[in-house]
Amino acid sequence: MHHTPVFAFFDFDGTLTRKDTVLPFLRHYTGNDKTFFAKLLPLLPLLAAYLLGLVSNAVAKQALCRRYLRDVCETDVLAAASRFAETVLPALLRPEGMERLHHHRERGDYCVLVSAAPDWYLSAWARQHGFDDLFATRMATQAHGRISGEIDGINCHGSNKVRLLERAYGTDCWDGSYAYSDSRSDLPMLQRAEHAFLWRCGRFRPLCRTLHPRTFADRHPI
Repeated sequence: MHHTPVFAFFDFDGTLTRKDTVLPFLRHYTGNDKTFFAKLLPLLPLLAAYLLGLVSNAVAKQALCRRYLRDVCETDVLAAASRFAETVLPALLRPEGMERLHHHRERGDYCVLVSAAPDWYLSAWARQHGFDDLFATRMATQAHGRISGEIDGINCHGSNKVRLLERAYGTDCWDGSYAYSDSRSDLPMLQRAEHAFLWRCGRFRPLCRTLHPRTFADRHPI
């Protein structure tokens, strides 16, 4: 008899970690705080517009990647991403989120990491922590192997997460499924999962106990 796996979908930034990871990665890659903040300063109006909902996640993400990484050799970025995953990410992890991941792995569930963050540092990290699959935002490279700063394909954010998951697994993947997040942007994924949990007030709470989506801590992950 064919066994249909139980899916457990995990957001990354703010769910398995205590904070967003894109800016820490760019800071790690830059290697110099003075240079990092000097590059960030001209982007502050754009990032403020993003936090106010005036600019899309894709626009903000591409602006950051172009500013810091455009024309950088992809192999250099991947090397920095590997070091970041090994040396920086462990201190950013949320213990309660990792406990949920370990619980689902022990049950034999099919664990999927679904993140809007670039896949540079998530690929190796996801394999290391036993994920069965990964969906993250792919950033494009130019013909000569250098980063363009543009998104390659679909930005894995908001309703696009649902689109990518259903394309890969079909609409039946939600039957019996679990989903974890901390952000209102993941509401499309949370609403489809049979068992949805939102990080709020220091714990993962079943979504059905949340009075209204506006009671979410309205984060804006990059």
